[in-house]
Amino acid sequence: MKKITVIFLLITLFSCGTLKKATYETITQKQSRISLEKDLQFLSSDSLKGRFPGTQTFEIAADYLANELSNSKIKPFFKNSYKDTFMIKKVVTYNIVGVIGNRNNNESCILLCAHYDHLGMKRSKKDSIYNGANDNASGVTAVLGIAKFLSNYTTNKKIIIAFFSGEESGLLGSEHLAKRLKENHVNLKYVLNFEMLGKTLTKAENQVYITGFNTSNLSQLVNSKLGKEFMVFLPIEEKQQLFYRSDNYPFYKLFQVPSHTISTFDFKNDPYYHNVEDEYSHLDMDNFNKLVNLSTLMVVELLKDDKQLKMLK
Repeated sequence: MKKITVIFLLITLFSCGTLKKATYETITQKQSRISLEKDLQFLSSDSLKGRFPGTQTFEIAADYLANELSNSKIKPFFKNSYKDTFMIKKVVTYNIVGVIGNRNNNESCILLCAHYDHLGMKRSKKDSIYNGANDNASGVTAVLGIAKFLSNYTTNKKIIIAFFSGEESGLLGSEHLAKRLKENHVNLKYVLNFEMLGKTLTKAENQVYITGFNTSNLSQLVNSKLGKEFMVFLPIEEKQQLFYRSDNYPFYKLFQVPSHTISTFDFKNDPYYHNVEDEYSHLDMDNFNKLVNLSTLMVVELLKDDKQLKMLK
């Protein structure tokens, strides 16, 4: 029995490398496009009927995400459950929250997140399901893909992985989690929220924009580390005040740390926003796969060294 235990410990030790060894090549090798497509197709499938909080099919989506975290050895952040429960009016719903690293210490942590709720169904004799493939099965799939990759490595930061309910009802899930983290004195360093990455930016492939571009130096730091212009400024984002309209904002408001949403939805490239035709078949999967690879590399490089990341206003 002792010999078996020693062998198991050795396997566990050598199965997790340090992030210093993680490169773009290892990301593209380990981050299977087939796996990304499987997650995105399931989350946006007709079988989930639009992922509306309080429905049985929303429960299926929540359980799917919790199981994917568990299968990747990503632990629940709160006690023994991935489910962070709150109410939308009189309906019980929950965020799904996991953590990579030791959840019981006071080390600084980062938050990678996306909302998984959507609009449900409407009455129609034709297509009645708001599949929400771009909004926001794409963002959830990106975070899940990044989390699965990072779970194979050790790091000196806790990485909180969160999937929010209640975004479509007014950022309720992210507000709830932000308050809980604040009450628990979590040392939050920065927040990267992923939303609507399934369409190619009108101006260029393989690029994203961030909301609140001028609130921190994130874009300059990331572009420098990646050696390319990955994050760009989108003027209409500022005009539409998207910084205040997505799940990054509650964390910025309470913690005053760099908190951004990463997206490619630019008001020109997706005619199916909040439409029943927001389906997997309309996504730009070649570009999406590349964006997830690059986003993973971005997080890896920040985890290696983020000392220069700071608020600008």
